[in-house]
Amino acid sequence: MGRPWLIAGAACVLVAGLGGGAWVLRAVSQSCQGAPLAITVAAQPEIAPAIREIAARFNLQAHEVRGQCARVDVVERASASVARELAGPAQIDGWIPESWMWVDFARRSATGAKRILALPDSIAVSPVVLAVPMPLAGRTTWKAFLHGRPDLVRQMPDPGAGAAGLVTMLAADRLDPGGPGVAGISATATSTTMNAELTGLPRNKRPVVVTTEQQVAVYNDTHQPNPAAAEVPEEGTLLLDYPYTITAFDPARREAADAFHNTLRSTLGEEAVQRYGFRTPEGVLAPDLAQRFDLQAAAPRQLAQPSTDQVNAAYRAWRKSAPAARMLILLDASTSMHGARLQAAGAALRGSLSLLPAGTDAGLWSFAGTRPYQELVPLGPLTARLSGAVGRVRTGEGFGLYNAVVDGYRTVLQGWRADRANLLLVITDGDEDAVRLQTLSAAVRAEQDPKRPVQIVTVAFPGSPGAVPLQQVADLTGGALYTGDDLAGLVDQALAPYLCTPLCT
Repeated sequence: MGRPWLIAGAACVLVAGLGGGAWVLRAVSQSCQGAPLAITVAAQPEIAPAIREIAARFNLQAHEVRGQCARVDVVERASASVARELAGPAQIDGWIPESWMWVDFARRSATGAKRILALPDSIAVSPVVLAVPMPLAGRTTWKAFLHGRPDLVRQMPDPGAGAAGLVTMLAADRLDPGGPGVAGISATATSTTMNAELTGLPRNKRPVVVTTEQQVAVYNDTHQPNPAAAEVPEEGTLLLDYPYTITAFDPARREAADAFHNTLRSTLGEEAVQRYGFRTPEGVLAPDLAQRFDLQAAAPRQLAQPSTDQVNAAYRAWRKSAPAARMLILLDASTSMHGARLQAAGAALRGSLSLLPAGTDAGLWSFAGTRPYQELVPLGPLTARLSGAVGRVRTGEGFGLYNAVVDGYRTVLQGWRADRANLLLVITDGDEDAVRLQTLSAAVRAEQDPKRPVQIVTVAFPGSPGAVPLQQVADLTGGALYTGDDLAGLVDQALAPYLCTPLCT
């Protein structure tokens, strides 16, 4: 996955840009006189601190792109969220996910394929390992982990949100065909909860957590009294490769993103990521850092890289384990949802629809104008027709949020099923008469049946005038209100509690 790269010195250097132009790196002592060109790089949270350090060095230097001074802003974003967001008009110029698997997922959308033109280049790697309390360290295998024992408490990341979870499923399929797979393993392991998972269990229980070597190194730096061991299974493992992916449309922004790539792959860049517990793209860790983190300096034994088809099969297997849902979607098409907002909402929704488990029932209404709503797709078995209908929604005069929510709630309630989550998903900017919305809770309460619960979950743009009454409705039905700029991530968060696989707790 590598490609040529440059270690930039203090002298003037000219490098060809992706868009056919060029960028110039002057000595730090010289200034860049052009207008600022700030690009945004989204990075997986655990590597973001290292990328910020490298970006700070980049921004102190003079990088000129087509007469402008390039600057890099780094934002922390979960890979799964960005992969879906890139299907729409996301303002992201560069992206560092945890694995090439997410890049492959992003390229499945037409917009994502247009954004990602070149093969991404790994800037760091971290092996997927089995973390155990240091006193319990010893030889371990994937097969032993998958089969488990009564005293083992096994944890893994949700495969829909973390590539280490997908690696676990790939290992089960490849190394233990016909075995139990991931049955009995809880998908609750995260870097932020590792302490509780490794130290908060009774003495007669032995915790084993699927995670990355880097996360164990960070954990040990802050939990010295209770260190963990990063165990590489004897069969080998896969490395999360943190590929740097240029995602900008604009040629100048692509060149600026490419300039930052060279800084990432410089010697100073590689030294920076290692200080945060990552290995170089070749899998090597500096001896002094290996000693500090109690890790092997040499690259661990690796399993053969999976193909795209194998990753897809593992992901489909995870999706099939999720229970089917029953969901009516209300998409705001009022004039306040101008073109960009409606486009962002549609892209986020289509990305999430592609991940719904088989057997899900779904329907789509849009609301605007004098009618309460327009039924685009009746509530029934989920098909590609629904995704296509999302792309054909256009804004119209007027607003109908109040009526759409009341009628939608009534529709989901009438066909309520005990064997699945019954959900009303509302995507809106909430721009309606606040006085009318204040009566929404009372209208919904009049329809409620305690024996047939229906949750109302709303995804709203920031500053929504209807946020308070929509939150009240969510609280009334046991739902939730999600608001922010990351529409793709918000829709995923909104659906996750109702589409949880049996791995989740």
